[in-house]
Amino acid sequence: MAVIEALIGVLFAGVGGFVVWQGSQSLRAWNYVRAGEPITVHEATRASGPVEIEGTVRPHEEPLESPFHGVDCVAYSYTIERRKRGGKNRSSGWRTVESGSERRPFVLEDGRETAYVDPEGATLSLESHRTRSIPNQQRARSITGVATSVFGGRRRYTEKRLEVGESVYVFGDAEAHPREVDADVAIEAGDAPVFLVSDASEGATRRRLLLKGLGLGAFGSIFLAVGLWLAAGSALGAV
Repeated sequence: MAVIEALIGVLFAGVGGFVVWQGSQSLRAWNYVRAGEPITVHEATRASGPVEIEGTVRPHEEPLESPFHGVDCVAYSYTIERRKRGGKNRSSGWRTVESGSERRPFVLEDGRETAYVDPEGATLSLESHRTRSIPNQQRARSITGVATSVFGGRRRYTEKRLEVGESVYVFGDAEAHPREVDADVAIEAGDAPVFLVSDASEGATRRRLLLKGLGLGAFGSIFLAVGLWLAAGSALGAV
């Protein structure tokens, strides 16, 4: 019994430690974002080091279609969850049955100047769109086989997307007048401490990162504390 309790404690501590680490990454990004202010694309062409810019999303190539709503976008992620029924000694809740994502390079327009952004490897901060039914059933079927069985039980569909024509905020390293693309500047990971793409303003992105970091930190700390308590209790019981 003590061995099982110790294993459960280690599991809880491991999950808690990972969640705390994720929260620390959000707080780290928040710290960098709050330290500066967005500049124009023109200013970014003369800047050295990390920059923050805001503008409008334009596709660099053929845009993507979001899986559930069929909206033109340059990046999306989706999650399909199934309602798990509770029973004796079991809690009900939502269980992820499938998830996925895709992203493509895009152009950020700021007046007459443009920035090329390849979001591959970037942290995306995007608004969630959740529904219990799929508005674009045919499109969803072409992406995921799970979506074809929507009538087999209660399901929940969550989609995040960076839409064409939407306002965007980017934090990354600037490369002025890149040779490989037709743009005034390219924003990439480079030597920037964080590479971030958000569908919110700089201020709203800051708030998102702070709340996410604090929430994950608090949640993970509870799991970590419970795990350590169980592991310590089993160790003392074995003495």
